[in-house]
Amino acid sequence: MLKTLETGTIHLLRGRLDPPGGVVRALEETLSAEERERADRFRFDHLRRRHIVGWGTLRRILGTLMDRAPGVLRFEREPGGKPYLAEPGAPSFNLSHSGEHLLVGVAAEGRLGVDLEEARGFPDLEALARRTFAEEEVAELLALPSGARVGAFFRGWTRKEAFIKAVGGGLAIPLTAFAVRLSPMGGNALRRLDPEVGEGPVEGWWVASLSGEDDPGASGDRSGSRRESGEGERDPEAGVAMAVAWDRVPRRIAFRSL
Repeated sequence: MLKTLETGTIHLLRGRLDPPGGVVRALEETLSAEERERADRFRFDHLRRRHIVGWGTLRRILGTLMDRAPGVLRFEREPGGKPYLAEPGAPSFNLSHSGEHLLVGVAAEGRLGVDLEEARGFPDLEALARRTFAEEEVAELLALPSGARVGAFFRGWTRKEAFIKAVGGGLAIPLTAFAVRLSPMGGNALRRLDPEVGEGPVEGWWVASLSGEDDPGASGDRSGSRRESGEGERDPEAGVAMAVAWDRVPRRIAFRSL
């Protein structure tokens, strides 16, 4: 389990939501009454289990980092719904899951967002893109060969979701008020940021897809990361697309398995 955080580093922990029943019960004991009530609202058992394992795992990670029992941690929510720990010096964190896959992001500072999605085809990908993407994103998608569009769509979708989760505005942020690149690139994929979303230039944010590998960037500037060349980029069509957004440029992105 992650025990310390490095400044300038995004720590990412990836696991699954289908552990043995004993593990699920132990994690459920760490949840707050509100989190248990939320779990009990799910109609299907597998959705209830995923909720318990996701939030229970997050509590264990944060409890270890803060040297606190997972069950005593108290979460608050920003106006847009983004959860945070009401503790002095608490880390920034975010959680995402799709199917049985779980991704937790943690950093010592800043505003962090992560997203994970199981890639899948859609009957009318173009119509979906026109409803959810900005104009320049739709144009980039439609310029690609049809066989490359599913991967590009999920690269764009996870990058946009990670950014929205980092900003913390939830549904109040128009999906057309910012734009990302869809290509399997390295570096910052955020291409446009309207003033209504947030102050500061695009360069003040880092939005990127993830390969699932440790990225030991040697310096704190944009040229110090191996991901600048696109080396090791994970193709979403391989099964799972992942992305991260941070309000600063990471020196390093460190992966761990849960």
